[in-house]
Amino acid sequence: MLFVRLALAVLVLLGGCDEANDSCTNKTVDSVCDDGLFCNGAEVCNATLGCTAGPTPDCSDGIACTVDTCNELLGACDNTPNDTLCNDSLFCNGTETCSATLGCQAGTAVDCDDSIGCTIDSCSNVSSSCVNTPNDAICNDGLFCNGAET
Repeated sequence: MLFVRLALAVLVLLGGCDEANDSCTNKTVDSVCDDGLFCNGAEVCNATLGCTAGPTPDCSDGIACTVDTCNELLGACDNTPNDTLCNDSLFCNGTETCSATLGCQAGTAVDCDDSIGCTIDSCSNVSSSCVNTPNDAICNDGLFCNGAET
């Protein structure tokens, strides 16, 4: 393999003779160095070093909740949304999601309304549940003779 690489290094220079200037001319040809792989970058021809590795593709899309990987099969970058990277661990504000273009998106707040008029409805992040606390004072109709409402 080393011999093949050295042979390619020699082949990547195309030269000629410049009679007018009494000199040799060499021209590098990057395509000879191409190994056909996308994810390891585009190889280039260096006039003194032969074939050298080029920079690898930057697959970062700038979206914090995507998993950025290089896909050799497609010759492209994959930026896959991952909802778990958006989770703020707060039950009451709903489940956050990851948009491949917009990043983390807020969830829909939990609706704790139990449709019972005499409860105080609230959400608890501590217990990750709704709390519907009965409140007798809400039921008071102000009439003494019909008794205390509960």
